[in-house]
Amino acid sequence: MNNEIYKALKSVFEIIRAAHLVLPLKSTLEIYHHYGVERFNETGAVFINVVNKEYCKSYAVILPGQVYPAHYHKIKQETFYVLYGELELIREGSRHTLRPGEMLDVERGEEHSFSSTTGAVFEEISTTYVRNDSIYIDQKISGATYEQRKTFVTYAEWKEMEKNGK
Repeated sequence: MNNEIYKALKSVFEIIRAAHLVLPLKSTLEIYHHYGVERFNETGAVFINVVNKEYCKSYAVILPGQVYPAHYHKIKQETFYVLYGELELIREGSRHTLRPGEMLDVERGEEHSFSSTTGAVFEEISTTYVRNDSIYIDQKISGATYEQRKTFVTYAEWKEMEKNGK
C-alpha cells in the first residue's frame, strides 16, 4: 500500500481514537483525495460506510485544516451529526459551525462543502449512497475518474499496515 495512504490513515486513526469511535470490524475506509494522495492533508476526508440500504450511515473523519470541496447530490439527501471536534459546513453560501451533538440537513441539489480547524468526526446519515452522485463544482475534480480521487482500504488491511508500520 502507498506510504502516503499509510501516513494519511495514521492521522485519521489518531482522531478516531481521540473520539472513542468504535468502527465496524468489516468496514472499508474510503479515502477521498480529490487532488491526489499527496495533497490529502489539504483536501479530502475519510468515510467509513456502516450501512447502505434505503438509508445510509457513514462515519466521516476530517483532519485539522482539511477541506472537503464544494459539491451537491442529485439523488442523496444528508444529515450531518457531529460526534467530535468542530465542523464548518457551508451550505448554499451560509456558514454553519457544528459542535458535538449538533446536526444539519443538506437537501438534494444544495451545494455544500465542509472543513475543520480542529479535526472532526461526524455521522453522515442519508438516503442510499449511489456511486458518482457527488457533483463537484471544481472541474479538475469532476474531470477525474472515481479511482483517481478515491482509495479503499479495509479495516483489516489498515490493521496489517499498522502492525508493519507501513
